[in-house]
Amino acid sequence: MKISELHPHPQNDVYFDDMCGESWREFVQSIATSGVIEPIVITEDGTIVSGHQRVRACQALGIEDIPVIVRHYAGDSRDDQILKDLIETNIRQRGIGNTNPVKFGRCIRALERIYGVRAGSASGKGGKFGESNNFTDSDLAEQLGITRQTLQNYKMLADAMPEIQSLVESGVVTATAARAIIKQLPAEQQKELAVMLSSERDRATAKQVSELISQLKDKERQICELEAGKQQEVEGYPLDYNELRRAAERVDELQAIIDNQAAEIESLKAAEVLDQRGVFTTVGDSAKLYELCREVETLLTTQLAPLKYQQYFQNVRDGAFSRKVVRDLIDTVHQWCRDMEAAYNNMCGDVIEA
Repeated sequence: MKISELHPHPQNDVYFDDMCGESWREFVQSIATSGVIEPIVITEDGTIVSGHQRVRACQALGIEDIPVIVRHYAGDSRDDQILKDLIETNIRQRGIGNTNPVKFGRCIRALERIYGVRAGSASGKGGKFGESNNFTDSDLAEQLGITRQTLQNYKMLADAMPEIQSLVESGVVTATAARAIIKQLPAEQQKELAVMLSSERDRATAKQVSELISQLKDKERQICELEAGKQQEVEGYPLDYNELRRAAERVDELQAIIDNQAAEIESLKAAEVLDQRGVFTTVGDSAKLYELCREVETLLTTQLAPLKYQQYFQNVRDGAFSRKVVRDLIDTVHQWCRDMEAAYNNMCGDVIEA
């Protein structure tokens, strides 16, 4: 059949790499010397099921015709039947050790789906199309000539994030090193390690990968300890912090009241009257101001009394977060006093000496 009339299976590259290097050169030489001895397998529409590398070698040699076996597939499971034959024939011809470990893991995942294997137990779909057999992952491992644990290891690579798969496929790390990364690091740190290793020109040794894993785990542990320390610093004095926070909020409320009073100065002057002492005042606002002053005085001698907080200062002197809360509160009170003094001097004319 004319090679020009054939086309590769659309998923062949997903599951298998092209041959390369010395093995590819020897393969091409074999075709050049002996021709294509075993016909390739194709579907009735010319899709290659088995024989992609033979076709590729013929194209490299300028050979236009190739012997074929046309296999007919039918039914709802036609695509899966073709994919199953594609995977199984290629594995048999190439051998387990000559395949990309990540792509071999994909082959296993595809065969598990096609055979109906679920978590090592039978699904009732059967090991062959149209039959109802108990087919487990152990059966699949035996069929492929590997142990069940080896099967699980390959699947781990197939399920790994693309960054880790790329490290394996490019030869930066071995499949064994990749599994160590997957088992020991969370996803974000796997990505971080992949970035660190992606610049490597040579394959990273198992020792180098192990050291990098340890460094990332130590970094994560230090971050966790630091965050736990900050949390403990706050939670260790919950009453102190909450009380300071409420006091600061109350100061803000009082500041708002002062601001509103200052904004009404002009309108208040129009309502001034002379009391028995010869002092100009506004009757209604005088009562409000007196009440405000009493409230501030009570707040300063009770909730905000410095003696009340001295017992806590000794405990929190090494806590940067707690010290900042107290410092911010003191600055807020100072600013309130300055604003109060300015408003008073502006309203009453007699300057308060600092």
